[in-house]
Amino acid sequence: MATTPTRIAIVGSSGRLGARIDALARDRDDVLVIASLGREDPDPGGGIDVVIEAAGPAGVGRAMRLCEFLGAPLVSASTGLAARERDRRQALAERVAVLEAPNLSPGVALMRAAFAAVLGRLPEGWTIEVHETHHAGKLDRPSGTALMLAADAADAGHPVAGDGIHSVRAGEVVGEHELVLTGPGERLRMRHEAGSRDVFAAGAIDAAIRLAGRPPGLYTMADLLTGR
Repeated sequence: MATTPTRIAIVGSSGRLGARIDALARDRDDVLVIASLGREDPDPGGGIDVVIEAAGPAGVGRAMRLCEFLGAPLVSASTGLAARERDRRQALAERVAVLEAPNLSPGVALMRAAFAAVLGRLPEGWTIEVHETHHAGKLDRPSGTALMLAADAADAGHPVAGDGIHSVRAGEVVGEHELVLTGPGERLRMRHEAGSRDVFAAGAIDAAIRLAGRPPGLYTMADLLTGR
């Protein structure tokens, strides 16, 4: 039995990630692109189930305004937001479902789950470092994913040292993150590499489908993967 496709609007479709979300979505039967919005395109009037934003700090406000107007959930992929935008996104979650996704990759969600299990058993005296590499055009550093992983460690009582996050911006690297846990005489590494932006684009589309119809609140990729 066929299901009704999730109707989406993409804010930031002229960017690297937004363009891939748009392209992949148009090849799928489970979503329908109602609006693909660059900087100059007018807002749609309605008929939207979920808004996906990949617009960066300069455009995330427009996506939130659209969600406020439509009462639609938001998949928010932007990182490096100022406190004002972060606070506004949190306030929006009181009205609609909001996915905060510094990283839309299912693989990174799995790495976080594995990291959480390790943190629960980490002996005293071990240190944690986060290494991340992205393309030369990425403006925020450290990446939102690196900050998220560091926050996971701190929440578990194993904070990353002030100089323990290492960022590199070079070439066309899509995204690499590595956790390095060091104890006396041994070292544990956990690493994720994204070979294509399509990983994040497909993750955004899948997240939008799972977010549609959810009650208001802040969600993570782990929430959607586990069916919270």
